[in-house]
Amino acid sequence: MVKQYRHGGKDFFIEVPAGKVDEQEDLESAVMRELLEETGYTSDAAPLKLGSFYTNPAISTNTITTYFIKECYKVSEQKLDLTENIELFVLPIAEFKKMIQENKINHLFTVFAYTLFKNYIHFNNQ
Repeated sequence: MVKQYRHGGKDFFIEVPAGKVDEQEDLESAVMRELLEETGYTSDAAPLKLGSFYTNPAISTNTITTYFIKECYKVSEQKLDLTENIELFVLPIAEFKKMIQENKINHLFTVFAYTLFKNYIHFNNQ
């Protein structure tokens, strides 16, 4: 998990690592790049796509695609842009749920990622 200041919300938000897909880059490569840049972690496992959804099809064509990456391990320090100030921390899944319930995690895409992950675990008997 990462914690960073978001100007729109005028506060710090706890989020899953995320970012944009660069030109000529596939989604899976972007996921692994963003994970490495924001956290210093990587994985030998391929990212598992949990879903892709429109953020608000009434007014935009933006989509968000959520992945789960198994067996991550640290390989380097964060590789942040000059304008980024991102705090990294590991969050056990039970604490993740508690922080959502306490509204300490209130970023929609992060709460949605948690829901997709829990559904994946439930339907795949893990």
